[in-house]
Amino acid sequence: DLVLKRRELRRKSAQRILTELQDHLAPTVLGEVSVKGETARDYARRLGHFWDFVDSEKYKIMEISDHVSCDRAMSAFFVHLGSLGEAHYEGERTKSAFEFANPRYGKGGDLRMPTARQALKGWRLKTPSQPTPAIPEEAAGEVAAWLHDQSKNEKSLFTLAGFSTYMRPSENITL
Repeated sequence: DLVLKRRELRRKSAQRILTELQDHLAPTVLGEVSVKGETARDYARRLGHFWDFVDSEKYKIMEISDHVSCDRAMSAFFVHLGSLGEAHYEGERTKSAFEFANPRYGKGGDLRMPTARQALKGWRLKTPSQPTPAIPEEAAGEVAAWLHDQSKNEKSLFTLAGFSTYMRPSENITL
């Protein structure tokens, strides 16, 4: 029952934040397209999680312009997400949502969160990089077959030779 109440509170909080975010959109054509519907919903969800964390950890943020308290809370939130095993881009997106909702914290704003920025950088460095997944050999063969069907035989050979020998494109061109 407590879980359902918390979920309902989080849902209402996200709806309220979404409404507030839509109020922040500039009335110009460019302002309206800067954050589209899905992104605005994602921002609202992330801000809802952040404010739930702030409430649960009893951080005192009386004014959004209190950059010291916001910085402390955001840093702790990043540490919390990192300890849960989340990827660093979750923090990047939360920071983007916060800056969008509070433009004074953005690039052109007068408020900064240096501790949160350092926590985010440390989280990014701590997270192992994700290698690009290799495509299966069958996929390269399909691409080469399609190129052959399009009468692009040289490009087809280029693709197969480069894939099977792990050549760099510049090495493949010199053949």
